[in-house]
Formats: sequence, C-alpha cells, structure tokens
Amino acid sequence: PETSPSLVLIDPYSKFLQSPKLLHYATALIKSRLQKPKALGFEEDYPGDRLYDPQPIELERVALFYGSEFPDSLLPRWQKLFKGHVDFFRQPGDHLSMMHSGSAIQMAGSISRWLET
Repeated sequence: PETSPSLVLIDPYSKFLQSPKLLHYATALIKSRLQKPKALGFEEDYPGDRLYDPQPIELERVALFYGSEFPDSLLPRWQKLFKGHVDFFRQPGDHLSMMHSGSAIQMAGSISRWLET
C-alpha cells in the first residue's frame, strides 16, 4: 500500500533497430533463442506481430525518455497505451548515444527528480 506502480521507459524506438538487415538478424537471433519448433519453419515475422493491439495499461505514473530519432507521431499512441499518465522527456542524441555516460547521468538525475515529485 505504500508504493505506487510506476514505469520508466528509455527510448522504446530506435531508427537503428529499424534497419532491415539488423531486424532480420535480431529476429533470427531471438527466434533461435526461443527454440521455436522446427516444424514451423523460419518466418520473417509472426502474424501476431502485425495484429498485436496492446490494451491500455493501468499505472499511476509512466516516464518515457526518448531520443532525436523517436517519431513524434508515436507519442499519442504511448499516451493512449498508458491512459494519458505519461511524462515525456526528450533527450539529446539517438538511441545509442543516450546510453553514453553524459546522457545516462542526465537521465538518471531526471528519473530521480521525477520519482520525487
């Protein structure tokens, strides 16, 4: 009862990760780790991936830190997913540079201040 459910997301979109070659490699790697039965073969994607429609999630607070490559057009979808309980924090740099020491320290400070409010 003394806690409230909160979530911090750090750049859940990466232009780098949208590269067809990287997506193909990542998909192959993930699917191999899942040890999918051979009878199903290797699909480029699963039908469920295209049909997935996430339902709104009930959390008191959500912080989403996003970089320069994050499409602004996706922000309303995140708002809808968390029923409007999202605080957005735009960070300088792209997906990878956000994790470098200067940006990571800045984000850590922002997260600490966000949690205190």
